Amino acid sequence: MMGADHPGSGGGGRVDTVCMACGERSPGVHLRCPRCGGPAILEIEGIRWDVRRDVPSMWRYESMLPAVRRRVSLGEGVTPIRRVGDAHVKLEGRNPTGSYADRASSVMASHIASEGGRGEVAVEYSEDFAYSVARYLRGISDVEVAIPDPSRVDPQEVVALVEMGARVRFGRTGRELGYANSLSVEGLKTIALEVIEKSPRVERIVVPAETGLLALSIWKGLRDAEEAGAGVDLEVDAAILRGSGTPDVLSRIGGVSVHEVDPEDAVRGLVELARAGIRAKVLSAAAFALAEELGRGLAVVTASQRRPQVHRRGESALMADVARAVGEMGEASAYDLWRELRRYTLRGIYKAVEALEAEGELCARHVVRGGRKVRVYSRCVDGEDK
Repeated sequence: MMGADHPGSGGGGRVDTVCMACGERSPGVHLRCPRCGGPAILEIEGIRWDVRRDVPSMWRYESMLPAVRRRVSLGEGVTPIRRVGDAHVKLEGRNPTGSYADRASSVMASHIASEGGRGEVAVEYSEDFAYSVARYLRGISDVEVAIPDPSRVDPQEVVALVEMGARVRFGRTGRELGYANSLSVEGLKTIALEVIEKSPRVERIVVPAETGLLALSIWKGLRDAEEAGAGVDLEVDAAILRGSGTPDVLSRIGGVSVHEVDPEDAVRGLVELARAGIRAKVLSAAAFALAEELGRGLAVVTASQRRPQVHRRGESALMADVARAVGEMGEASAYDLWRELRRYTLRGIYKAVEALEAEGELCARHVVRGGRKVRVYSRCVDGEDK
């Protein structure tokens, strides 16, 4: 199974797919409009603002999400909010694969698993998304990644995909699972739900907008929360780099303000975030710069730029000691292991458990301790994600 595999959950009401392009309403869940192929969102009947605060993942908002019979989760969501300079930032790089895309992947993998899985799922490559989906579908479906433009790939990410067991091919048939789909929107909207729950003193959520899907998702999350009875008084602002053009999907909704950010201001934001210990991509830094300029803003930092690393020969003893300690303790957090193995640094322990999890030796889940989300590790057994 995956890192955590749960019985069915979700809002449970009737679901319709509504096209953002032609307005067609179709019963059931469709990734895109079945009539014109345009971008679509889901309308879920009977959603409720009922936060399950004992659930250390975005599935604490299951009453706001489409119902699934089988939930696939690696502990995505519940990411921290920090104050940096004159703005707040939401650190989506703290998700399991280092990207906000994990929220979308969890919903998509849950939907696929609830249908019994598929022999192979073809995924269209886009940075962060393809790796995240492949990670969430481990043990559920084989993954083939279609690369439309080899000149625009992250080579480290492609290597990591192959090491994870995904097949890679070039070209596109049009039948691949792409980033822009209605289930992605449902996963990504939980960012907005977390902001509502935590209630930082902000007036707007500022989002990096390359395709516009994240801004659309935040807008939908706020709209759904208001419909479900949560008090919502937040604006959505989308940051684009000057000259890049407004994403088409954002021209179809009236609830998102689009702002151009000068590349110099984006780089200044990048430096300010780096000084605060936050590694971000340029467009996220642009959102941060815009949040500071507009005032009382929270910027979504979508990814950490963290990539899977090749482990040095000298790390083998540490990894062996960590694996042995987890076996003896049954289940432990990185901090628990550091207290047990004091001759190593806490940073070294973190690197070791990440490596062992990537290799399938350790399995992880999240628990709530003292009101905080904590990641704990155990030895994988037959039938678990390996």
